[in-house]
Amino acid sequence: MTDSLPLSWTYTVSVRSLCEFTAKRGDLDRRFTPSATALEGQAGQMAVLARRSPGYETELPLQGQHGQLRVRGRADGYEADVNRLEEIKTIRGPVDAIPDNRRALHWAQLQTYGALIAADRGLAELALALVYVDADTQNETVLRETATAAALQAAFEARCRAFEAWARQEAEHRNARDAALSELPFPLGEFRPGQRLLAQAVYRAAA
Repeated sequence: MTDSLPLSWTYTVSVRSLCEFTAKRGDLDRRFTPSATALEGQAGQMAVLARRSPGYETELPLQGQHGQLRVRGRADGYEADVNRLEEIKTIRGPVDAIPDNRRALHWAQLQTYGALIAADRGLAELALALVYVDADTQNETVLRETATAAALQAAFEARCRAFEAWARQEAEHRNARDAALSELPFPLGEFRPGQRLLAQAVYRAAA
C-alpha cells in the first residue's frame, strides 16, 4: 500500500471555499443581525446591477492555478471603464455590526477575484469595491481600496499555499484509503444467494 500521489494530481476549489479555509478568523460565536435570505440576496444584487453602467460585466467566470491547486469562481461585477471589481453582499443591519472575521472573509474573496482577473486581463492595478446592500432599503455602503496586481497575486499565492498543504494531505489520505480498500479480500468464501446480483446492481447504479 502507498500513499504517494501521482505527479499529475490536481485539487479544484472554489474561491469561497479557499477564502473560508484561509481567511476566516475568530471564535465560534457567529451571532450577527439576521442574515439575508437567498432571495433577498438576489434582489439586492439585482438592485445594484440596475444602477451600474451598460458596459458593466456580471458573473465573470474566473480561474487560476497555483501548483496542483486549481481555483475557480464567479466575480459579481467588473466595470472596465473605471477598472473596478465589485463583490456584492446583501445584509441586514448596519455595516459596522458585521464582525471583523466576516468582513475579512469578504475582503479575501474580493482580493482573490482581483488576483484572478488581473492575471487574466493583464492589469497592473485594480480598484476593489466591497458593496454591502441593505436587504430592506437596498441602499449601498461601499468600502473601497486600490491594489496592485503584484500585491493581489502575492496574497493569492499565500492563500493557495496554506490550502494546498491541507489538500495534499487530504488527497494522500484518500489515495491510501482507496489503495487499502482495493486490497481487501471479499469477507465471505462465496456470495450468498442473490448477493452477487445485488452487488452488480449497486455497482452499475454507482458507476
